[in-house]
Amino acid sequence: MRQVEIPYTGELFKQKLLHWAAQQDFCVFLDSCNTEIDRYGQYDFLLGVSSADAAATFKNLDELQNAIAADPFAWRFGVLGYDLKNSLHESLKLDPPSGIHFPEMYFFQAEIVIAKKRNSPWLSFELGYSQEVFNAIAQTEIPKGKVEGFEAFTSNFTEAQYKTSVEQLRQHIKEGDSYEINLSQNFSSKAKVSHPAALWSKLTQLSATPFAGLSLIHL
Repeated sequence: MRQVEIPYTGELFKQKLLHWAAQQDFCVFLDSCNTEIDRYGQYDFLLGVSSADAAATFKNLDELQNAIAADPFAWRFGVLGYDLKNSLHESLKLDPPSGIHFPEMYFFQAEIVIAKKRNSPWLSFELGYSQEVFNAIAQTEIPKGKVEGFEAFTSNFTEAQYKTSVEQLRQHIKEGDSYEINLSQNFSSKAKVSHPAALWSKLTQLSATPFAGLSLIHL
């Protein structure tokens, strides 16, 4: 299918595009957030979406590698979870588990791919353009995201556990087991979010990064 380019009209259309994509069954939105930090990035943003009926999905590395070998030029989007390391090497497994309840990996083959190249005045439909899709994006309303029932952040370490871990790691360094250690902790909270894409958009505005990504799967 041929590439179609249309004039890019700015941030309002980008927000419409984001919220239209968030309504689809599969969505990955990759955004540089208009930052100038990354000198090598090709895109200001890149979007892939698909419907559940049409999407080929890949839930492990073998499936994804086989698909790439069969068709190396198809657009595939997805996420690699932190716990994917458990499938790569036995020594990387945590006991207890990390507690981050994401799939190890989840990829899909995109039906529609939309890109805004760096500093380009054009929005490019790399795949899946139709007037119907364009109209649906243009008519999308931008919701105001609400966060309700927010609970205070909690750590997976108690203060005593954290201090004990620090002393243990200092001893490992003294004994020469390691020369550099990054001790981290996981903070988590619970809340009801009416529109995840709206919350994500607000967070990227508050803390812009050239490597922001939103992945939504509706099953």
